[in-house]
Amino acid sequence: MATKAKGTDNNWLVHDRGNSRVETEVWLHADGRCMQISVYDHAAPKHRRWTVTVIDRESGAKATISHEFNTEARDLAFAQIDALADSVARNLGLVS
Repeated sequence: MATKAKGTDNNWLVHDRGNSRVETEVWLHADGRCMQISVYDHAAPKHRRWTVTVIDRESGAKATISHEFNTEARDLAFAQIDALADSVARNLGLVS
């Protein structure tokens, strides 16, 4: 198992090759507010090899997306988190 810290910007925390079938990456975004956990499954169908979970560490909101590309899955997960945050804020009367 080859686990190591990545990057100098403290955003890319871990890349774990695990075994020949699965790789995992962990990132922090938005000054540490959101955590992204990306899993690459070599054996999965191409259209869903990446599974990305984004967790808003402040609100606890979570979104999980599977996609062919890591960045697309991440962007879709963030869009879901943003939509959830907007909906909650509207329901609490924090925005009009």
